[in-house]
Amino acid sequence: MLQNESNDNDRKEVKGDFPVSFHYTAGIAIEKVWKGFVDKKLLATKCNDCNYVYFPGKLFCEICFEEFSEEDWLNLSNQGILMTYTEVNFDMEGKKLDTPIVMGLIKVDNADTYFLHRLIKSEKGKNNNFKIGSIVKLEWNDDRKGSLDDIKGCIVI
Repeated sequence: MLQNESNDNDRKEVKGDFPVSFHYTAGIAIEKVWKGFVDKKLLATKCNDCNYVYFPGKLFCEICFEEFSEEDWLNLSNQGILMTYTEVNFDMEGKKLDTPIVMGLIKVDNADTYFLHRLIKSEKGKNNNFKIGSIVKLEWNDDRKGSLDDIKGCIVI
């Protein structure tokens, strides 16, 4: 067994800042999708073997495990169908929200998968009733940085 030959009196304390910066990613595919958000693009992948379309795009097909190439990426429209929705009344800590948030499961046109996002009321006040099967359109924030928050929400059209 190794012996610790130093004692606490031999140690010196050094005060100061030790800046640490790091960057982690959400993964190669999601990073690409989020970068597309900056240009208001919904990037998906299509499997050439089984014709399944994933939004957000993925690196491989989850059905047949075919790996996607750059040519398998495509841009989808910014509208889809509201498959279901729920009203959220409490935050993640269980505190009641002042204003409920409505979350919807959206099937973007030409995609075979669904994606979850906020449903918002139209600023024009038309079609503010959320109904399963409604056609919805994504509303983009003006200041986009490449994150899920670039999408303001979905409105019924």
